[in-house]
Amino acid sequence: MIRLLLALAVALPALAEEEAPRLPLPVLGTDSVRHDDPRDLPIAVVGRAPEGAPPLPSLEARLHMLETTRYERDPETLPGEAVAKGLSEGTSSLRPAEAGAQVLVFLVGPALNSGETWGPTALSRAGNVLTLEVTGWRDNGPRRRNVPSKPTALVTLGELDPGDYEVRLAYRGFFLDVEKGQTRYELNSVETGALPFRVVAGPAAEGELPHLPRGAMKISTVERSVPRNKRPWAFVDEMDACTGKTPAPAVTAGAFDLERWIQAGEPTAPPELPAPGERDTICACVVGPQLNEQEWMSLREVISTDDGVILRVEVFRDSGERDHNVPYVPLLFATIDRPAKPSALRIDVEWIALRAKGPGGEYRLEHDQGLEPVHTEVELK
Repeated sequence: MIRLLLALAVALPALAEEEAPRLPLPVLGTDSVRHDDPRDLPIAVVGRAPEGAPPLPSLEARLHMLETTRYERDPETLPGEAVAKGLSEGTSSLRPAEAGAQVLVFLVGPALNSGETWGPTALSRAGNVLTLEVTGWRDNGPRRRNVPSKPTALVTLGELDPGDYEVRLAYRGFFLDVEKGQTRYELNSVETGALPFRVVAGPAAEGELPHLPRGAMKISTVERSVPRNKRPWAFVDEMDACTGKTPAPAVTAGAFDLERWIQAGEPTAPPELPAPGERDTICACVVGPQLNEQEWMSLREVISTDDGVILRVEVFRDSGERDHNVPYVPLLFATIDRPAKPSALRIDVEWIALRAKGPGGEYRLEHDQGLEPVHTEVELK
């Protein structure tokens, strides 16, 4: 079964990009609970895997989850989904954090309408403080059928040394006011919360887990922001770099048939996207730089401009040695909203290059990145 991920777009605080090292953030599992669930579920709870849970994905498997969304689900990745489901249903619970075990954060979002989204988007670390960014997209548009629910997500902070830590939740909510005729989302909610926790060296004593209760988030003043397209759908594929000439980083746009692309098998070249018709969904294809195994590329955000959009694409690389390596070229497909007055659409790509000392380490902004901005224009009917 092919694993499709929805990339979440979010506006990053400048300091988070420039100073705090980033960590890999594969979402181990997602689920939901009823919007009227009677349990007083906290926003976040920290601990290790429930008793009897199968081994969670290794670091290598977690990095592979970030490389591509075209792959047969490895059995090693499935326990995360099972743990998330058990925590959501209340049939299992986390245990106190211990050294040598992955430290997990189970998140429970607010009640959302159908079509609205909420979830973790980035993880950074400064000393023993880990900042987990969460983004929400809401609107007041009409719905023919609405099934409200609270989304849940399970993320891992990896294995941490014994000591005292703090998870800081940084939430940014974007809202589309359909009733006022808006066509793009604007930032309307900024909230932060701190959750201290401890990782012990030996067997952890049972007790109440560190958690962030509802109502504990601090609401901040919202400054006017650049309008955003709704977080786009994104699909990341990989092209074997050993089968032929490696293409240069580029972006193209047009109509795209995902099912036909998948059925064609592993790609050997970027697709040729035909001009989109009036009813076609516009899709951009970003060709990234050649990467090693356990390196990856992802869509950070989409910013609206007067004549198009800017895709901010993150490239995670490292300087570690590899005993075995099959280099590849990442292909990122993202849907683009049509402009209000269709004529031509300009798509720019801005690269955010990050590098760590080794796979899965702390990724810092790389100023001498060797990546130049690329763009394309597509005529619309």
